[in-house]
Amino acid sequence: MACLATLLIAGCGSGDSGPDRYSVSGTVSRDGQPMSAGTIEFHSTTNVAGNAMAQIVDGKFSISSDMGPTAGSYQVRISSVTPQIAPSDPNEAMEAANEPPPKEEIAARFNSETELTAEVGPDKDNSFDFQVESSP
Repeated sequence: MACLATLLIAGCGSGDSGPDRYSVSGTVSRDGQPMSAGTIEFHSTTNVAGNAMAQIVDGKFSISSDMGPTAGSYQVRISSVTPQIAPSDPNEAMEAANEPPPKEEIAARFNSETELTAEVGPDKDNSFDFQVESSP
């Protein structure tokens, strides 16, 4: 009986670990300058499980292969909002909660209505350089 339990437990974690993921990296410039902070998202056009996201710091981003996108075509969304400091006073915090969300600083054609694309795969460089513009 103990052998059967051991076999069942050992078998639970095995199996297909899913499609291969790839490391991606690159740069993001905003209005011709390295983007100081933001996020970059790779949204698969075919495989939802392949999506990936990273922080942009000083114009650079990097996603390791354990969290990276799978091979395929991607829409790329780049975003940056001005961080808001939460008030320490509870009453001010309640008022701040009713404020509109921070304004997106990047033009919609680079995020919510993105025109940016990327191809990721084993025979690709997987290094990308994106230029974006501030929102009007």
